[in-house]
Amino acid sequence: MKKLTQIFIIAVAFYLFGVIAPAYGYEKTADSSARIFEVSQLRGGSEEAGLMSQNDNYLPALAIRVVLHRYGSPLAQEAEYFVYAARKNSLEPYMLPAIAGVESGFGQALIRDSYNPFGWGGGRIYFDSWKHGISIVGEALHTRYIMRGAQSVHDIGPRYAGGSQTWAPKVLAYIHAFEEEETRLRRLSVL
Repeated sequence: MKKLTQIFIIAVAFYLFGVIAPAYGYEKTADSSARIFEVSQLRGGSEEAGLMSQNDNYLPALAIRVVLHRYGSPLAQEAEYFVYAARKNSLEPYMLPAIAGVESGFGQALIRDSYNPFGWGGGRIYFDSWKHGISIVGEALHTRYIMRGAQSVHDIGPRYAGGSQTWAPKVLAYIHAFEEEETRLRRLSVL
């Protein structure tokens, strides 16, 4: 009976959070930060279709959706796109939503209609949509930080956050929260 209850809970979670497309796995690093992926190694069709069909589990997207929903974030519906943009730009899947958590309370404290939960440009840069902002900031993190040798959140923090000593630990705390949620979901899926 306990197993049936757990299966039911997982099914309800899928229904409530609308996770249809599989998400993506990632490689662990020592400090849970930037992870490198090769988009060219993915299979089939367009780049986005290839990323979306990569069945390295849907759990990162579901974990993002659950955590963002818990915070009442308007970004919860972009969970799959966070993972897509991360994979496309050689980032750890939880980095972008974690930065959004630190910079804007997951999109709840920002300039109206800016779609800029990342504090990009001091928060004064406007994007056309959440996806547009996620895409631009993901690409910028790749080209301005990863491609220039940044290998961790601690490498990115001083430049991204103007020398702040607290930014990287806060981002890592949110990354850890997403990872804990993924672990919880993984445990539920095997019971």
